[in-house]
Amino acid sequence: MVTNQGTMTGNALNQTGGVNSLGVSKYWGKEKILVDRSEFISDESLVDGTATKSQRLLVHCAQLAFVLFWLLFVFIGLSLVPAQPIQGAFFIIVPSIGFSMAAVGMYKGHRDALRKLQGRVPRQKAR
Repeated sequence: MVTNQGTMTGNALNQTGGVNSLGVSKYWGKEKILVDRSEFISDESLVDGTATKSQRLLVHCAQLAFVLFWLLFVFIGLSLVPAQPIQGAFFIIVPSIGFSMAAVGMYKGHRDALRKLQGRVPRQKAR
């Protein structure tokens, strides 16, 4: 939530402050921001639990959109297979390879963050 302070002219609508001698009033405005532009949700914050609930939900929604977008290509390819088998196979195979490479990259990032977290936590010695 961002709070802004500004001025309005004397003839503006919805004046919320008192009018001074120049006909200018002050107002306070609040603006809700879903995600700050500079905010980055790191794999480390997701693994160690420092990410907020909204950040976790945003990541899960992005993953769901990723899977649904891949399924869109697969279903287009399946619908093309009876009439045009080459184009249908193209729509199934090429996006599947690209999406699987991206999924492997996401998995590696999660695994590396988990490895870093385990490296920071002191291990107890076995008795």
